[in-house]
Amino acid sequence: MPSQPKIYSSRGLLAVLVVFVFFRVIAAAAGKSNLPAIRVLVDGATVVSSGGSVTIPTDAKSLSFEVGEPLWNAKNPHTLRLRYQLQGVDHDWVQRTTDMGLVVYFYDENHALLGRKYFPATGESPGWNGVLDQSKFVRRTESFQVPARARTLSLVLSSAGSPEAVGIYAIGELTVFRDAPKGGSPLLFHMPLGHYRVAADGSGAESEWRRDGTHASMAKVIALDGGSSSTTALGIVDNDTAAHAEWYLLQKQEPKVTPGETVTLAWTEMYSIGCGNMLRAYYGMPRVGSYRFRINEVDELGRPKAGEESIAVVIPRPYWRNPWFWAGGLLVTGLPLLLVGRHLVKLKIRRQMEYLKQEHLMEMERLRIARDIHDDLGAGLTHISLVSSTAESETMSIEEAREHFQKIAGMTKTLVSSLYETVWTVDPENDRLESMVNHLIQILESLCEPAGLRCRIKAATVPKHRAVSSEVRHNLSLAVKEAVHNAVKYSRGTEVTLRIDWVDPVLTVTITDDGIGFDVGRAQAGHGLANMRQRMNTLGGTIRLAGGPGKGTCLKFELPIR
Repeated sequence: MPSQPKIYSSRGLLAVLVVFVFFRVIAAAAGKSNLPAIRVLVDGATVVSSGGSVTIPTDAKSLSFEVGEPLWNAKNPHTLRLRYQLQGVDHDWVQRTTDMGLVVYFYDENHALLGRKYFPATGESPGWNGVLDQSKFVRRTESFQVPARARTLSLVLSSAGSPEAVGIYAIGELTVFRDAPKGGSPLLFHMPLGHYRVAADGSGAESEWRRDGTHASMAKVIALDGGSSSTTALGIVDNDTAAHAEWYLLQKQEPKVTPGETVTLAWTEMYSIGCGNMLRAYYGMPRVGSYRFRINEVDELGRPKAGEESIAVVIPRPYWRNPWFWAGGLLVTGLPLLLVGRHLVKLKIRRQMEYLKQEHLMEMERLRIARDIHDDLGAGLTHISLVSSTAESETMSIEEAREHFQKIAGMTKTLVSSLYETVWTVDPENDRLESMVNHLIQILESLCEPAGLRCRIKAATVPKHRAVSSEVRHNLSLAVKEAVHNAVKYSRGTEVTLRIDWVDPVLTVTITDDGIGFDVGRAQAGHGLANMRQRMNTLGGTIRLAGGPGKGTCLKFELPIR
């Protein structure tokens, strides 16, 4: 007879299912991490993850991560020492570091504290591998000068550098000596490696040191080889971010020092120091791509523990950086932009050509005016020639000849001055603000010197290459010349001051005299003020008159130079 197929009972199937679920629960519990949750911050604001993943907006400027709570948060302070890594950015695990270290205190003869020197240790010492008997001590030497009035110094091994400090700091050998002893031995204090025995509670150095701090039991005599006393070091194993521990050198052991002498501190140390409590990691904004932020707990010796937490981070490519977007954009806008650009280029070239043509015509016109002015010299010179011929008459007396020659001299001076003024105005070489300021100064000097008046000049620095039209130079120079001429002729003063100020784009020219002054209210129609005001109005500027009888006169011209 053929064998019958085996039929499983429902009770057996239920037993198998129960065993399967049991082992799945056990496995899940074993793999579950006790690490705090990871918070993702985009531009400083926390974003909510979905299914263990976060997608960053394309317009974000910064990405950061937070784990745990601050120390001052009494609800759930996190005291783990963590390391972190953003895969795709960080090549290895990263740890936040802080410091522990050795402190030297100075006391006077009354044991009052005078000062201190702190020698911190940060991160992990060279050769540290997480195992005490396999890590190497690093030798360190520091020298310092004993401050005034100091009589003794004390040594303190402390983890109080930062409240967040967790880890281990150990000193194997410690020596204090003076560099240039004045009598006696140079050695002040010596603690060799393995000097103290390990007690059950971690003490063993109380004959020379005292444990202190808010959690003093973290100060220990550490067995480096795992035994009880064969190789020991003085150290602190800090696993509490809310507390610290210290080893204090007893007062009876404090070395005596002399103010001003140099003391050298030599010791061997090894350490692994990190931060607990809240972890913050800042990354700016990484490139487009997929990343994973991981955290893992390490113990006091910097050794990683089992289990980690992680969260996936996706930074998508903005739509405007996709090839299809640019292809479509070029297809839709390329041809119109090409046509518009071509038209704008042609228009710009045409305007530039017109501008250059106008500039050329203006230059030619200025040169023509300058030549015409030179040609006008003929009339003036002819007049001078006639007067000279008359002066040569034999029937003319000496006094009459002298009068004719004085007339010739005056005509010559006037003609030369007028010619120089006109040529300077139309000469394109002088189309600069600096040249105009120099010309105004020359006007003041040329008018004050013959009259025997002192002239003072206070000129601010002006832009060297700021362009000024010939119209502006012509009208402003004539207005200033007329103002200086009035001061020389009518003020009866001894000094005329020209002040030039520049506050871009306004040029301010002030002419002041120390003369007899006049009634400003009655002078609005006289003293050439109408001409000066008309010239300034033509240029878009202003003129202001101040002064009074016995107070001198002040004329201020304000003109925008654009």
